[in-house]
Amino acid sequence: PTCADPEGDGNQYDCVGHPRQVDTDVTCDRSWSAGEGFSCSVEQCCTGDLWPRTCVDTDGDGTEDLFQCPGPNTLNRSINRNAVCANDPCLDTECCTVIPRTCADTNADGLNNSPYSCTGLPQSLDANPSSIPCAGDTCTTSECCTVTRLRTCADTNTDGVEDRFTCTGLRSLDLHPANITCSGATCTESDCCTVEPIPRTCGDTNADDTNVFFQCSGPNTVDGTAVCAGNPCIESECCTVRPRTCSDTNADGVEDQTQYDCSLDPHDLDPNGICHTSACLDIDCCTATPLSIGDTFASLLGGGQPNPAVNPAVNPVVNPSQSSSQSSSQSSSQSSSQSSAQSSSQSSSQKKNDLKQILVVLGAIIGIIGIYLISRALFQRKTPTLPRWFLNPRQP
Repeated sequence: PTCADPEGDGNQYDCVGHPRQVDTDVTCDRSWSAGEGFSCSVEQCCTGDLWPRTCVDTDGDGTEDLFQCPGPNTLNRSINRNAVCANDPCLDTECCTVIPRTCADTNADGLNNSPYSCTGLPQSLDANPSSIPCAGDTCTTSECCTVTRLRTCADTNTDGVEDRFTCTGLRSLDLHPANITCSGATCTESDCCTVEPIPRTCGDTNADDTNVFFQCSGPNTVDGTAVCAGNPCIESECCTVRPRTCSDTNADGVEDQTQYDCSLDPHDLDPNGICHTSACLDIDCCTATPLSIGDTFASLLGGGQPNPAVNPAVNPVVNPSQSSSQSSSQSSSQSSSQSSAQSSSQSSSQKKNDLKQILVVLGAIIGIIGIYLISRALFQRKTPTLPRWFLNPRQP
């Protein structure tokens, strides 16, 4: 084995930390090293040239030990990395490069990431701070802060700290206040307040265009377009009572899966009936008069429409005592969703009524046929012949 590849893994012997570098031409005399087995040794391999003493390896042992530059001087590693020191130890003149201190590099480290702060001052940092050298070990305001600040709607004190103008009128602050320069020594409403007010509505209760709706209680539904008179919005402004109908007995705006049961009432269901209490009653819902047999036949055979005057199912009869309140409730329940639900309910109810009337007609027909057959059977029976003496008892 050689010091160039003592382990046969392609790596040369490591002499980092020793005064001399590896001599790759040396062939090792295999020797026993406690705990390591047979291997090359430091004495055999680390016999090459001395490590050079440089500005990044001041100890000259192959490990990085950076030279520490005093004052504003900085070790320029890209330039002086391989500079070999002629002296032991290395000197400032060999390793250090003076980096000028500027208003953009107050730390004088060459990174230009430590600009002078002009916050709180009426002047702001120069437009080209890296071009301004500082005369001393620290930069000053007079050297770096050279631009007079503009008074804007976002910085009314011209101190570099955000203090936005406060609008007290109907209009609100401009969306980009920093872009508005005030016309005088102080900012005014006409300068800064340019946004028309957002109306407070039941669909935007915060008046900030976030569309937070008013929460109505119970079966009430919110009218998002209603404008609120004050802050906050109130229920009387925003909420409309959703009517309880015979097809929506829960008053939740959704058509019931099971309609109101009118099986024990002589009248049919009116799905558009308005319930006047917290629960629907027969007097509210069971108000449609069943179709007559004639109307049913006309509807089935001719496709004609039942006569509303004869068939109140088309024009339901309402209890007179309820007409006023029912009319008022119906006028207040005109919404698109309710109309859709009622239309669907009415269609479903009409189908059930048609089926019911068909069954009634069939029953009537069967009854008529039965009466006819019974009558015919009775009249076709022969009348018994009576004796003459019974018809004329005085005849001998």
